[in-house]
Amino acid sequence: MKMTFITERAKNRIARIEQLLQGDGMPVLEICAALCITPRWGREYIRYLREQKKVYIVSWTRTTDGKKDHPLAVYRWGDGKDKRRPRRKSGAQRQRETRERMVEDDLAHEVHKARRRAKRVKPSRDWTAAWILSKGE
Repeated sequence: MKMTFITERAKNRIARIEQLLQGDGMPVLEICAALCITPRWGREYIRYLREQKKVYIVSWTRTTDGKKDHPLAVYRWGDGKDKRRPRRKSGAQRQRETRERMVEDDLAHEVHKARRRAKRVKPSRDWTAAWILSKGE
């Protein structure tokens, strides 16, 4: 469903977005927080303004949601050329960063080492319970 932005409320929000993006620029989630709207509506407003050539991507920033690392576009008001999206990190780069974060956090590092040690331990048969017959026997 295509959203239309012709109501008075939508025009007021677009004017507020213009005020917010006059400075350094902002990612969509910060715009949503400033306008008290949902991220879906924020993305729709930005999509509409990009179609109208009123906003452009000035830079990219990275954010982490739990374990994943996402690039976020930073928008600015005006008609400019979009900055290219950064390349995806290789598996080796992501692994290296995870290892560095792990070493910085002592507790997480100890838990990680304990899990690795536990994987190497092979279970041994309990000789005291060997005489108990299983149901199928």
